[in-house]
Amino acid sequence: MTTGNSRERHDRCGSRLHDGSDQTCELPAGWGTEHVGIGACRKHGGNMANHRKHAVKVQAQMDVARLGARRDIHPAEALLEAVQFKAGEVAVWRHKVSQLEESELTWGVTKKIHGLDPGDEDREAGIFNTTTEEAKPHIFLAQLHENEKALVEFSTAAIRAGAEMVLVRAAENWGNVWLDAMRAMLADPRVTVVGNPDDVLFDALKALREK
Repeated sequence: MTTGNSRERHDRCGSRLHDGSDQTCELPAGWGTEHVGIGACRKHGGNMANHRKHAVKVQAQMDVARLGARRDIHPAEALLEAVQFKAGEVAVWRHKVSQLEESELTWGVTKKIHGLDPGDEDREAGIFNTTTEEAKPHIFLAQLHENEKALVEFSTAAIRAGAEMVLVRAAENWGNVWLDAMRAMLADPRVTVVGNPDDVLFDALKALREK
């Protein structure tokens, strides 16, 4: 664990024993409490309201660091923001999957190697162009499932950090509404798009997250 409190950097309670010695509690951090793995154990006040509240904050900070959310705002707000953008990414991948033919979902090109053309003279010294096709979930479908899993993880972390379920749902909806608005704008004949519209959406999401 990586927090500023020395006790929380270890997997033990670490509280000073009340026997006059300089020894500390060797019970697992958070033993006997609802915040197992963080802070004081039950015998040393781990179930007190201030310990429970602090443990929630520590867990939220750890989630923020692990999930790559912003660290300059309250952890719950940072995680809600992450939910918004992740919901947008899920919507993009869902749209990509919806455009695939049914046969493409489980069969297609999974690897390409760019090398020499078959007609090149120095064929023995190089690698030829090759294409591999196999029965495997399409990369779009794999990315959709991966991002859906991440969205659930972000939402769970936000709720654990103190965000209300209604705020999490609102964050998810914001991501979808923003994406629908952007897609409608890119489809407008008055707007010229260079490249794949979905790539433009991904770049816009990335730019917003980096602000």
